[in-house]
Amino acid sequence: MRWEKRRSCRSKRSRHGNFSAASQISFNKKVPSENPPGFLSKNAKRNVKTKVIGIDLAGSPANPSGFAVLSGHTFHTRLVHSDQEIVNLCLKEEPTLVAIDAPLSSPARENIRKADTELIKRGLRVFPPTFAGMRLLTKRGIRLAKKLHSRKIWVIEIHPRTSGVILFKTADRTKWVKKIKKMGFCFERDGSKHETDAALAALSGMLHLRKKTEVVGDMRGKIVIPLPQAALPA
Repeated sequence: MRWEKRRSCRSKRSRHGNFSAASQISFNKKVPSENPPGFLSKNAKRNVKTKVIGIDLAGSPANPSGFAVLSGHTFHTRLVHSDQEIVNLCLKEEPTLVAIDAPLSSPARENIRKADTELIKRGLRVFPPTFAGMRLLTKRGIRLAKKLHSRKIWVIEIHPRTSGVILFKTADRTKWVKKIKKMGFCFERDGSKHETDAALAALSGMLHLRKKTEVVGDMRGKIVIPLPQAALPA
């Protein structure tokens, strides 16, 4: 059954031919110099197919987090729980970049970071790290990012809903999936909303590697968002 699904993915890509917007993004180029020194993955050093991991992190390990690996033009998704499970999977996959949907920093004195303020000013709905329901998620995001950094894994903060609105002009996840498939990508399996958000995180990370993103914020916290011109054919 798994082989049948993969064959279906390849067939869908070939049917789109030159229309595939995915073909506009090279996934095997050398990783840009913005990658912090010492944080190049083994895959990047060997110049093999780039992998990006997206994580839709839950505030508590008791709840499922979405985990997506974007390799080539295929999203491999699953649900995960503990921090150790996430770290182990990241080490196994050897990604060039991990994009996490969670605040990875807290404001120093103010109640909100510059990054959050900037997105809110642009009409993009985000919840600050100090928001009541976000505090637990923020603590976990910071903790997980530190664990990954200690293992020389490059981590960025993203926001899937913002990425979806910028790229596809909608917050509807079902439309995201349809539009991503029309871009020439495919999903190994139909997943939950957490897996869809993780896939958007991975796509945002891949766009970041291709320098098709904007970094919003300052040294106290940065969020990576796609550039408007990175929007691809629907």
